[in-house]
Amino acid sequence: MSRALLALLATLAGCVPMCDGAAVVARAKAGEVVALHELGELGDPMVPSNSRPDPTPLTAFTTLIPFLQDPDPTRRLTALEGLRRLAQRFPSMQRDSYADLFDISLADPEPEIRWRACWALGRLKCTRRGLGEATRDPVARVAERACWALGECEERRGVPRLIEALEREPLVRDAACAALEAITRAGHGRDVEAWRTWWASARKR
Repeated sequence: MSRALLALLATLAGCVPMCDGAAVVARAKAGEVVALHELGELGDPMVPSNSRPDPTPLTAFTTLIPFLQDPDPTRRLTALEGLRRLAQRFPSMQRDSYADLFDISLADPEPEIRWRACWALGRLKCTRRGLGEATRDPVARVAERACWALGECEERRGVPRLIEALEREPLVRDAACAALEAITRAGHGRDVEAWRTWWASARKR
């Protein structure tokens, strides 16, 4: 499933959006995957402008968000990627109105979508409680990306989960170690007990 979803995204990356803003919104609301992708391109300086008015960022956000819960994983993934791109171009809108934008995707049944939700939050440096939960994800690559995102956000509240993640498989352990060092500037490597001792002391300060 993940390979198929990735292949679709690669195909969509070559689309040129916004030939008619109103038509794109209508097609997106009907669930057309290409149109969902096109809405995510709103505001991209690499996309040529056109003579017809584009949808507003608000319209793009509100059109894409319901598809994060669509039964079709392809639509969910396409909406997630579109919203991540919009959030990067319109950060104040995401921060002020849609802080919980990726919460539902962190618990998606598809590992690829959970991975991309973690990656999006790390790129945006936007921490959420679900990132800590995601360090326990049964899929190692998802847990690894959650650890990475916590490090990118320098989320101190994530330290206990990162220490716990040091006891997981090497992929997750290495990401947790790097995140801990980024957050705390302490250098205890992969020594779980040293980190636990350090954290117990740090919490008392």
